[in-house]
Amino acid sequence: MVRSFAEELALACEKASELLDFLHHNRFSEARLRATELSASLSEMPNRRSRHASEEIRNSLLTTRTQVDSIEAILGRGSKTTLKDGPSREFMLQCARSVIHTLREMLGTLKADLD
Repeated sequence: MVRSFAEELALACEKASELLDFLHHNRFSEARLRATELSASLSEMPNRRSRHASEEIRNSLLTTRTQVDSIEAILGRGSKTTLKDGPSREFMLQCARSVIHTLREMLGTLKADLD
């Protein structure tokens, strides 16, 4: 069961990387879809895997989900023109980088605990 939690985190890392890539290339429709998928995954993990995740990891997952939700909200209300440049784009990129960093850190910690 713990290994499947690590696999779920690895998949979330992959989705977060794809989200960042979509944002970098102004592919906002794909970014919004990926953000929705990632948010759903991050929402479910703390409840499904609570036995295997410390309170700190559960809190990090929820905080990370909030960052993804922020990206999704901006993508939902912005036009293609306003999203390509400006503070909204920079904010989304920064959030996506933070999400990737946090998820990779959690994954590394979990894998270290398995070894």
